[in-house]
Amino acid sequence: MKTIVVYSSKTGFTLKYAKKLSEELNCELIHVKDIKKRTWSKDETVIYGGSLKAGIIRDLSHFNKTVKVNPRQLIVFACGLTSRDDQVKIQEIKKANHLESIPFYYFPGGVDYSQLGFASKSLLKMICKSIKKDPQGDLMMAARLEKSGDYTELDLLKEMLQQINNK
Repeated sequence: MKTIVVYSSKTGFTLKYAKKLSEELNCELIHVKDIKKRTWSKDETVIYGGSLKAGIIRDLSHFNKTVKVNPRQLIVFACGLTSRDDQVKIQEIKKANHLESIPFYYFPGGVDYSQLGFASKSLLKMICKSIKKDPQGDLMMAARLEKSGDYTELDLLKEMLQQINNK
């Protein structure tokens, strides 16, 4: 069965995972902006990856509206700054993106303030301050929001790759 990796990445962290997946699976890698240029087959497995913005996976709804993929052949991953140990938040991400019945993986991403506009930078700084004030705030996320940093862990793809290869 043919596999394709589709991604949406604002600052490059999701792209790192998508590239590694396409290399490991020896399959096509395509940016979500180019999905209309391609002919889609009903029997291919599609892996979609996007960064998170307020719990929503970047461009996933656009992808779902544009390309009709059999849900049994769709796998989704997201990159963000939430701790991988926070299963409550990860379940909230799945629910917010309507992924309850679709294989979903969450990976740590990063922050690159040099690639963000003023509004995005300001918003992230505000979120950081808000988290720090909250006694139940995610201090790891706050620390990661303070400055640019790459928190990707490509080794985390092993579990996902095993499950894809076992299909």
